[in-house]
Amino acid sequence: MIQEWYTTLCKTSRYKEDLVHIRDMHRLLSFKGYRFPQTKKTAAAVLNPADSLKTPAELEEEDRVAHSARLQELIRRGRPEDVRAANELVKKMTGFEQDQKPDYVEQASAELNKILQKAALLNEMLNDVKPGEIVGRGDIFE
Repeated sequence: MIQEWYTTLCKTSRYKEDLVHIRDMHRLLSFKGYRFPQTKKTAAAVLNPADSLKTPAELEEEDRVAHSARLQELIRRGRPEDVRAANELVKKMTGFEQDQKPDYVEQASAELNKILQKAALLNEMLNDVKPGEIVGRGDIFE
């Protein structure tokens, strides 16, 4: 299970910085000589985030839920450094420090631009294929 989490959530999740304990545990076990089994593609597909375009409102809601869960964890632990981190997180969540507030419209726009660039590149590649040409292994179009 640690291997599946490590290869999926710790590498592809939007909140991978919050999953340092999984990464550390994987590294520790690997260092101690534990050999992890290969992950199944079906298990990895379930744990990987869906590649879907999100609206700014959806991005903001996703961040709010993640920040809320992080805040609950920090408060639960209650150590002085956790209380300081919780205080900073509350400031961020409430918009007290506007310079740290992410621009969700810009994030959604950047994702859309990436998709449009990839579509333009694909269209260009398809236009360069001549009628009757077969795309095979090692081909530039592969």
